[in-house]
Amino acid sequence: MLYNFDLPDRLIAQVPASPRDSAKLLVYSMASRQITDAVFSDIDRFLAQDTTLVVNNSKVENCRWIFGAIEVFVLEKNDPTTIRALVRPGKKFRVGKKLQINDWLSFETLAIDEDGIRTLRISVPHDD
Repeated sequence: MLYNFDLPDRLIAQVPASPRDSAKLLVYSMASRQITDAVFSDIDRFLAQDTTLVVNNSKVENCRWIFGAIEVFVLEKNDPTTIRALVRPGKKFRVGKKLQINDWLSFETLAIDEDGIRTLRISVPHDD
């Protein structure tokens, strides 16, 4: 199932906060059922003393592609032309079917897993 909700572009940070630990932090207390707006530098106020905090340097990828009524949510890139993805509507993505999105992009459904995940071949024009 794909989640569909309105998230205006103006609410999505385009650059990291500076300094980084001034980034917004939304905290939900299960005990009090209250939501608190904070900043990341205050995170120690919300963690139990024996908590382990794992920090990474991950990057958000643009994995949700929307083409009118067609939606492709990329889960994994197998190789330069093949992906595994959640799709909507599923009936447009049947095994062996090629779906032409526009003049330069098409998807061919190679397989459908038991859980509905499609393996798709992406075709785009390229310079020879």
